[in-house]
Amino acid sequence: MQWSGGELSVRAKGQALSAVLQDISRQTGLQVRGGVQQQDVVRADIGPETLADALRLLLADKNYLFVDGQGARPARLIILGSGGPGTVAISPVAPQPVPSNDPVSQHARALAGRDVAARIEAVERLGELDDERSQSLVTQALSDPNEAVRAVAREALQSRRNRSSAPPPRGASP
Repeated sequence: MQWSGGELSVRAKGQALSAVLQDISRQTGLQVRGGVQQQDVVRADIGPETLADALRLLLADKNYLFVDGQGARPARLIILGSGGPGTVAISPVAPQPVPSNDPVSQHARALAGRDVAARIEAVERLGELDDERSQSLVTQALSDPNEAVRAVAREALQSRRNRSSAPPPRGASP
């Protein structure tokens, strides 16, 4: 695999898709969420292509959402599962500034909007907060009409459960 000048080349001859995605993530900064099956094997000669086009070719039989990075934000790939050709969604991140100092209110407005990428971003940020309002909003996102938003909400709630069940760090007072 080679990442150069914003273009990706992938030469894979029977490698696990998970290993190829890890390598792509390591070299490009792409954040990968969701899973692939252990038996998913890649035989591909792709590129040089843009990251979005290379992923489209590499993941032709998967349902996924690719959110292109913007500014300091890295690109994200959310794998939803197996599908078929034509099941790819590519969406740029275009969050709209919201005049409020309350991050939960800002994310709540984004969740109510039509922009899927902004809703995913809101669920991710709300999942990082540890208050009841944010947890309630993430739980509501489980009913979002978009599968990618629901998948991110499930991950956020699982991550929150893992954080709450983890033992306190050594030396921390109870």
